[in-house]
Amino acid sequence: MSSPNLCYWTIAQTGMVVPKAEGMPGTTKTKSIEAFARAMGRRCYALIGSLREPADIGGYPYPVEVEPVMDPVSGKTVHAYMALMPPKWAMDTWDGGAGWIIFIDELTTCPAAVQAALLGVIAEKRVGDLVLPPDVWIVTACNPAGVAANGFELEPPMANRLWHGKWEVDSEVWDQGMIGGLRFGEPSFPRLPAHWKNNLARNGALFAAFRWANPNSFERYPEDRAKAGGAWPSPRSWTNACISYTALEAIGAGEEHLREAVQGCVGEEARSEFFHWKNALDLPDPEHLISLAMEAKQNGAPIDLPLPTGSDRIIAMMGAVTDRVLHHGHTQERWEAGMKILYAVWHRERELAMVCGPHLFTGFKAGWQGSTRFMAEAHRLMQRAGMLPGGE
Repeated sequence: MSSPNLCYWTIAQTGMVVPKAEGMPGTTKTKSIEAFARAMGRRCYALIGSLREPADIGGYPYPVEVEPVMDPVSGKTVHAYMALMPPKWAMDTWDGGAGWIIFIDELTTCPAAVQAALLGVIAEKRVGDLVLPPDVWIVTACNPAGVAANGFELEPPMANRLWHGKWEVDSEVWDQGMIGGLRFGEPSFPRLPAHWKNNLARNGALFAAFRWANPNSFERYPEDRAKAGGAWPSPRSWTNACISYTALEAIGAGEEHLREAVQGCVGEEARSEFFHWKNALDLPDPEHLISLAMEAKQNGAPIDLPLPTGSDRIIAMMGAVTDRVLHHGHTQERWEAGMKILYAVWHRERELAMVCGPHLFTGFKAGWQGSTRFMAEAHRLMQRAGMLPGGE
């Protein structure tokens, strides 16, 4: 799987992380993104930052007259208020047709005020008082600030919301087009499977376990201001890393692309720490643990599970067990086996069970049973999982 810009195209389809591709002028970024939109059955709107004022993005203020109402704070009667009118490009996404891709081009030519306005679009899909449809995808591209026309480094709040990658030219498509008399064919793009989110909880447990083992890697603002315009670790960027990792995993990407997916969110140093830790985990096979628990129940014997040592490894293990139970044969027998494994964790360290147990509890169905004693002891776990009202 060596498609150029594989991470960029895959992450764009999540609709949850905004990818940024940085490349030199004339390297077919815009044409490729337009081809991507056609391949996905979407329409593309190019929002060129250098041609926009903040109000073109954040909305234009206008007065709205209302029936007189009493302001509960000031006690005064209010007859009007100010609203923000979205521009036409944002309203076009509500036309009821095919989905849209908003392509924010020339990001490094946007001054700080325009970047600030774009934060609402990128972070919340909000333009003025309008919230874009949830299925809108947003992608960005730019030239390096040093070669962009009137270039600006990205502000840290903007940079930390993006996946950062280097643009690769699809030289094979270009070669074929040149040989064919400038008739350039459409490049191919990976398609994210519909079920890709199933692994978010398992991988979320993996990333949470990493934080337990490496708390200093969780939030690390760069001392060098220039690096703050790229990828660096924060709770938000680690969340984006989990989403990006899960998306690339869902299309069967190899280790190289999984590393690229994480690095684009949290930077090279944090990526290196994460994969070094992950590759040294040596966790037990979750299916083996489930089989042991099922066998113990059938024989009426106590269960003696080979649980790993270390809080991080236990959290990662339970994430894998929960994933296998809920997404790979969600039966009563397997769920009750998962509960036995969780009960073993509960006996070793209840705090860890409180962290990694609620998601497994969500797999409960009427008539299923866990250990009666455990169900009584794990009252707070059940509340967290939404199985009980918060006040009970």
